[in-house]
Amino acid sequence: MPQAVIASRLRDGRAVFLDRNGRWVEFIQDSRIAQSEPEGEEIMESARRSEERQEIVDPYLIDVVVDGEAVRPVLNREIIRAAGPTIRTDLGRQAKR
Repeated sequence: MPQAVIASRLRDGRAVFLDRNGRWVEFIQDSRIAQSEPEGEEIMESARRSEERQEIVDPYLIDVVVDGEAVRPVLNREIIRAAGPTIRTDLGRQAKR
């Protein structure tokens, strides 16, 4: 199953995703998607280096579904972390995209 790396940015606590250039981005659609276990380990190694530099904390791989340009997490916990508040869809990231 395709995977992406999610973590918490230390500067402001926001959930962020590792992109193709090794930067941390706020939208899962911009994240790098690992299509294999070796590729997942490769992007996790990049995430661990960011954690050592104290840019982020607690990076881990999440399963995602890719449908064309759309990327969405599989589990509810990551769906909420990726989108923002569940009771007001006019707030959080879901309101910005």
